[in-house]
Amino acid sequence: MPPTNQQVAGHAFLRQMYTDTYFPDHVVDQGRAILLRLCERIEAERPSDLEALYALTQARRFSSTPMHDCRTR
Repeated sequence: MPPTNQQVAGHAFLRQMYTDTYFPDHVVDQGRAILLRLCERIEAERPSDLEALYALTQARRFSSTPMHDCRTR
């Protein structure tokens, strides 16, 4: 389910990375998808404090490997 927050829904995530030829678009697409899933999860779970929010973002961090490895492709 896409985020319902209008600010999130209308935000151009990673816009500058799309304009930089160093980053392949398909890799940036993966990073954008990770960020959108995080936003969806934050909306669904509504973390009650920073510790709970950090737990969600930590899980996303480990799923962002494609962004880290894009130089080797």
